[in-house]
Amino acid sequence: MADIGSLLRETRIRNKIDITTVEDATKIRAKYLRALENEEWSLLPGPTYVKTFLRTYAQYLGLDPHLLVEEYSARFEEPEELEVAAFAPKRRLPERARPRRRRPPRRGYGVALLLLAFVGFLLVLGLTGGEDDQAPEPARTTATEPERERARARREAAAEVGYLNPAFFVYYDECDFCKRLADAGWRTLYVPTAEAVHHDQLSTDLSAGLPRIVEFHRNRDLYMRKHHGRTAAWMVRRLTAWSYALRALAALAVPSRPARVYWVHARQALLPRRGESLRDRAERSGY
Repeated sequence: MADIGSLLRETRIRNKIDITTVEDATKIRAKYLRALENEEWSLLPGPTYVKTFLRTYAQYLGLDPHLLVEEYSARFEEPEELEVAAFAPKRRLPERARPRRRRPPRRGYGVALLLLAFVGFLLVLGLTGGEDDQAPEPARTTATEPERERARARREAAAEVGYLNPAFFVYYDECDFCKRLADAGWRTLYVPTAEAVHHDQLSTDLSAGLPRIVEFHRNRDLYMRKHHGRTAAWMVRRLTAWSYALRALAALAVPSRPARVYWVHARQALLPRRGESLRDRAERSGY
């Protein structure tokens, strides 16, 4: 097979398509398109972006996206590093070490136990709390001229930052969009009285809901790595897994709560690249 970049560039030139036309159609910046054609992978944000951009660019040119992604993975993608570090060997105590006196337990231990008990109480309270309270329905009003002007400004802002990022699938695309708007100097208006009704919520049946869980944690990890760096993403993975593990333990005392789903959340938070996501299932199905 020819080089990935050469195949993309030759196909585009053969079809007499300008790079700016591809940029407008795919919403991929021209500098990233040129990096794909020149196989300058270091200029792209990461392997996830490379595969997403390759897939989008290939579909636009009428090429086989799966073939190009597989070729990139086989030739350029490095194997995933292990998430769990090896335990350090235990140090042996010196044979003639002087025995130390055991000190009585400090008061800090008691405070820590009280804090843990309080956290557990909050978890149980959150799991058993009712959801009957609903926000009052806001009054319907007609959009005034300033409101229409703000709507036009939002479209201008979206065009400036590049609309939604195709690297995100279902989850965290709006968070990434708002973050890029804020970085560009735009402000986001939050409406507390707005309501969103989910008619198809996450099922407790893991066979149906697992791809959503995988997609959620995978996109959250992508957002953290993109905007806050690998170290912050590493910390968030472990803190999120710890919080879901606590919820799973608390759910054992509440039969109506799905402890197994919380355990799966904890696992996916720690290992977001594991399992089949919604994007993977859609691509496998040919959508």
